[in-house]
Amino acid sequence: MIGAILDGLRGRRRDEGDQDRLDQLERLAEFHLKSEYRYPRKDLVGLVQCCRDAGLRVRLHISGTPPELPVTVRDAGHEILKEALVNVVKHGTGQASVIITYEERRLAIRVENPVPERRREARRDRGGLRHMRRCASLVGGTLTAGPGPNGWQVVATLPIRHSPWRTWTQTAQAN
Repeated sequence: MIGAILDGLRGRRRDEGDQDRLDQLERLAEFHLKSEYRYPRKDLVGLVQCCRDAGLRVRLHISGTPPELPVTVRDAGHEILKEALVNVVKHGTGQASVIITYEERRLAIRVENPVPERRREARRDRGGLRHMRRCASLVGGTLTAGPGPNGWQVVATLPIRHSPWRTWTQTAQAN
Protein backbone atom coordinates (compact mmCIF):
# COMPACT_ATOMS: atom_id res chain seq x y z
CA MET A 1 0.00 0.00 0.00
CA ILE A 2 2.74 2.48 0.92
CA GLY A 3 4.66 1.57 -2.25
CA ALA A 4 1.69 2.50 -4.45
CA ILE A 5 1.36 5.86 -2.68
CA LEU A 6 5.07 6.56 -3.14
CA ASP A 7 4.90 5.68 -6.85
CA GLY A 8 1.96 8.05 -7.32
CA LEU A 9 3.70 10.92 -5.55
CA ARG A 10 6.98 10.38 -7.41
CA GLY A 11 5.36 10.70 -10.83
CA ARG A 12 3.67 14.09 -10.43
CA ARG A 13 4.85 17.66 -10.16
CA ARG A 14 5.30 18.48 -6.48
CA ASP A 15 5.55 21.57 -4.36
CA GLU A 16 7.79 21.69 -1.29
CA GLY A 17 5.06 20.29 0.99
CA ASP A 18 4.60 17.27 -1.28
CA GLN A 19 8.36 16.62 -1.25
CA ASP A 20 8.33 16.64 2.55
CA ARG A 21 5.42 14.16 2.54
CA LEU A 22 7.20 11.98 -0.01
CA ASP A 23 10.35 11.93 2.14
CA GLN A 24 8.32 11.11 5.25
CA LEU A 25 6.39 8.34 3.45
CA GLU A 26 9.67 6.81 2.26
CA ARG A 27 10.99 6.81 5.85
CA LEU A 28 7.68 5.37 7.05
CA ALA A 29 7.84 2.56 4.45
CA GLU A 30 11.40 1.76 5.53
CA PHE A 31 10.45 1.65 9.21
CA HIS A 32 7.35 -0.49 8.52
CA LEU A 33 9.61 -3.06 6.84
CA LYS A 34 12.07 -2.94 9.74
CA SER A 35 9.24 -3.23 12.26
CA GLU A 36 8.17 -6.55 10.75
CA TYR A 37 11.50 -7.94 11.92
CA ARG A 38 11.66 -6.02 15.19
CA TYR A 39 8.06 -6.87 16.14
CA PRO A 40 7.33 -10.27 14.53
CA ARG A 41 3.89 -10.36 16.19
CA LYS A 42 1.71 -7.57 14.95
CA ASP A 43 1.80 -5.12 17.81
CA LEU A 44 -0.15 -1.84 17.93
CA VAL A 45 2.28 -0.10 20.29
CA GLY A 46 5.24 -1.33 18.22
CA LEU A 47 3.61 0.07 15.08
CA VAL A 48 3.17 3.48 16.73
CA GLN A 49 6.81 3.39 17.84
CA CYS A 50 8.03 2.57 14.34
CA CYS A 51 6.02 5.54 13.01
CA ARG A 52 7.60 7.77 15.64
CA ASP A 53 11.02 6.50 14.55
CA ALA A 54 10.10 7.53 10.99
CA GLY A 55 9.40 11.09 12.13
CA LEU A 56 5.66 11.14 12.78
CA ARG A 57 4.63 13.04 15.88
CA VAL A 58 2.23 10.56 17.48
CA ARG A 59 0.67 10.84 20.93
CA LEU A 60 -0.44 7.46 22.23
CA HIS A 61 -3.00 6.82 24.95
CA ILE A 62 -3.89 3.28 26.03
CA SER A 63 -6.95 2.61 28.14
CA GLY A 64 -7.64 -0.74 29.78
CA THR A 65 -5.56 -3.87 30.11
CA PRO A 66 -4.51 -5.46 26.82
CA PRO A 67 -5.94 -9.00 26.67
CA GLU A 68 -4.61 -11.78 24.49
CA LEU A 69 -6.41 -10.83 21.27
CA PRO A 70 -7.57 -13.36 18.70
CA VAL A 71 -5.11 -13.32 15.79
CA THR A 72 -7.75 -12.04 13.37
CA VAL A 73 -8.65 -9.09 15.60
CA ARG A 74 -4.99 -8.30 16.28
CA ASP A 75 -4.16 -8.35 12.56
CA ALA A 76 -7.24 -6.31 11.59
CA GLY A 77 -6.41 -3.69 14.23
CA HIS A 78 -2.81 -3.54 13.04
CA GLU A 79 -3.84 -3.06 9.40
CA ILE A 80 -6.36 -0.35 10.29
CA LEU A 81 -3.87 1.54 12.46
CA LYS A 82 -1.14 1.24 9.83
CA GLU A 83 -3.39 2.60 7.07
CA ALA A 84 -4.69 5.42 9.30
CA LEU A 85 -1.11 6.47 10.13
CA VAL A 86 -0.12 6.38 6.45
CA ASN A 87 -3.06 8.72 5.80
CA VAL A 88 -1.76 11.05 8.51
CA VAL A 89 1.34 11.56 6.37
CA LYS A 90 -0.46 11.50 3.03
CA HIS A 91 -3.30 13.91 3.84
CA GLY A 92 -2.47 15.50 7.19
CA THR A 93 0.26 17.44 8.92
CA GLY A 94 2.41 14.53 10.13
CA GLN A 95 1.04 14.50 13.66
CA ALA A 96 -1.68 12.42 15.25
CA SER A 97 -3.26 11.18 18.44
CA VAL A 98 -3.85 7.45 18.76
CA ILE A 99 -6.21 6.16 21.42
CA ILE A 100 -6.36 2.39 21.95
CA THR A 101 -9.09 1.19 24.29
CA TYR A 102 -9.23 -2.38 25.54
CA GLU A 103 -12.52 -3.49 27.04
CA GLU A 104 -13.71 -6.95 27.98
CA ARG A 105 -15.42 -7.61 24.67
CA ARG A 106 -13.99 -5.06 22.26
CA LEU A 107 -10.93 -3.25 21.00
CA ALA A 108 -11.40 0.36 19.92
CA ILE A 109 -8.84 2.32 17.93
CA ARG A 110 -9.19 6.05 17.33
CA VAL A 111 -6.75 8.07 15.22
CA GLU A 112 -7.21 11.83 15.08
CA ASN A 113 -5.05 14.19 13.11
CA PRO A 114 -5.14 17.82 12.06
CA VAL A 115 -5.53 18.37 8.33
CA PRO A 116 -5.09 21.52 6.26
CA GLU A 117 -8.38 23.35 5.72
CA ARG A 118 -8.41 22.51 1.99
CA ARG A 119 -8.26 18.76 2.78
CA ARG A 120 -10.83 18.76 5.58
CA GLU A 121 -13.88 17.88 3.47
CA ALA A 122 -14.98 14.27 3.35
CA ARG A 123 -12.85 12.31 0.91
CA ARG A 124 -14.09 9.77 -1.54
CA ASP A 125 -14.01 6.21 -0.29
CA ARG A 126 -10.71 5.28 -1.93
CA GLY A 127 -8.54 2.21 -1.49
CA GLY A 128 -7.23 3.01 1.99
CA LEU A 129 -10.65 3.67 3.51
CA ARG A 130 -12.13 0.63 1.75
CA HIS A 131 -9.27 -1.52 3.07
CA MET A 132 -9.80 -0.31 6.65
CA ARG A 133 -13.57 -0.88 6.43
CA ARG A 134 -13.02 -4.36 5.00
CA CYS A 135 -10.57 -5.27 7.78
CA ALA A 136 -13.10 -4.16 10.40
CA SER A 137 -16.04 -5.95 8.77
CA LEU A 138 -14.11 -9.23 8.36
CA VAL A 139 -13.96 -9.56 12.15
CA GLY A 140 -17.49 -8.24 12.73
CA GLY A 141 -16.41 -4.71 13.60
CA THR A 142 -17.18 -1.22 12.35
CA LEU A 143 -15.13 1.67 11.04
CA THR A 144 -16.04 5.30 10.59
CA ALA A 145 -13.82 7.94 9.03
CA GLY A 146 -14.41 11.58 8.35
CA PRO A 147 -14.03 15.14 9.54
CA GLY A 148 -14.03 15.51 13.31
CA PRO A 149 -13.56 18.29 15.86
CA ASN A 150 -9.76 18.06 15.65
CA GLY A 151 -9.38 17.53 11.90
CA TRP A 152 -9.82 14.02 10.52
CA GLN A 153 -10.63 10.94 12.56
CA VAL A 154 -10.77 7.20 12.05
CA VAL A 155 -12.63 5.13 14.64
CA ALA A 156 -12.58 1.33 14.52
CA THR A 157 -14.45 -0.90 16.94
CA LEU A 158 -13.50 -4.58 16.80
CA PRO A 159 -15.32 -7.20 18.89
CA ILE A 160 -13.29 -9.66 20.91
CA ARG A 161 -15.28 -12.86 20.67
CA HIS A 162 -15.23 -15.48 23.38
CA SER A 163 -15.96 -19.01 22.28
CA PRO A 164 -18.59 -20.97 24.26
CA TRP A 165 -15.97 -23.61 25.10
CA ARG A 166 -13.64 -21.01 26.61
CA THR A 167 -16.51 -19.43 28.55
CA TRP A 168 -17.57 -22.84 29.85
CA THR A 169 -13.96 -23.65 30.86
CA GLN A 170 -13.55 -20.34 32.64
CA THR A 171 -16.86 -20.85 34.43
CA ALA A 172 -15.88 -24.40 35.51
CA GLN A 173 -12.52 -23.13 36.86
CA ALA A 174 -14.23 -20.35 38.83
CA ASN A 175 -16.52 -22.83 40.64
